[in-house]
Amino acid sequence: MVSIIVPVYNVANYLDECLESLLCQTYQNIEILLIDDGSTDSSSEKCDNWALRDKRIKVFHKKNGGLSSARNVGLKFASGNFIGFIDSDDRIGCNMYAEMVNILETNPAVDIITCGIEMFMDGEKKGKAFMGKLHEGIYSFIDYIKYIFQYKIDNAVWNKLYRKECIAEIYFEEGKINEDFLFNMNILRKNGRIYYLPETFYKYRVRKGSITQQANPKLFHFVENAFVIKRQMELFGISVQKEIEAYIYSVMTNYISTIEKYNSALYYKDNVCFCRNYLFDRFPKCFLNMYWGWKMKIKMILVCIFPDLYRFMLRFK
Repeated sequence: MVSIIVPVYNVANYLDECLESLLCQTYQNIEILLIDDGSTDSSSEKCDNWALRDKRIKVFHKKNGGLSSARNVGLKFASGNFIGFIDSDDRIGCNMYAEMVNILETNPAVDIITCGIEMFMDGEKKGKAFMGKLHEGIYSFIDYIKYIFQYKIDNAVWNKLYRKECIAEIYFEEGKINEDFLFNMNILRKNGRIYYLPETFYKYRVRKGSITQQANPKLFHFVENAFVIKRQMELFGISVQKEIEAYIYSVMTNYISTIEKYNSALYYKDNVCFCRNYLFDRFPKCFLNMYWGWKMKIKMILVCIFPDLYRFMLRFK
């Protein structure tokens, strides 16, 4: 059975569409765990109403604790031998879990299967593929880490299916964003294997006002997590120095660009200065790093040296 964990918080406008895509699955042996994380709109009532319509839906109401907290509650109550995570404002293709379960059952050495992503803007039905530059097949933990650092594959949990025994006692770090990366790494680091399926079964909705689409104190978690991962790679003796440095450069550049985009550099002065100084001190290494593309290098120059020009250019984007 597949246990699908769906954190719910103030998504009344999107929840129906999400659940319809889960209940249309051709793989029927599922349970859907709706974790209502203290919603203040009609999401809580909607969860209860859906549970009355289909016995495979289970609802858990809790005080607001954030996305990771809600997912951890779901992990405690999940009874399936496979675990999936879906964000409640997204949707999936009707064959997603049938394809994933089939691959996991025929590949016992694989711990996680991940599929392609289609990103679409809120209000639109169709979008475009995101990342997905790999061939279908099995990849080692080292390969997975390297490709994440090179932005060839995503590090999310919502487009994946996990063997429950591989998760064991692993939980999400609460109070942070970008926690998916650490969760996946903790599962795969002991010689784990991941299967990449290129079909874009997962439909990711981009909403204005989400944490990653605005200047927010939690955005710096991406930078902090990058250094945590770097230290862990060194501890495990995994040689990905140039790849992770390129990843850190990108994370810092994207952080500064978001802060500058919303003209909030003064509010996050210390964090912005830390990132700029880190990049300035490594300018030669940045440009000689073969894993860091020229578009990001140009973007770094703009946000670090010519932030006013960068903001001006955004007006015409």
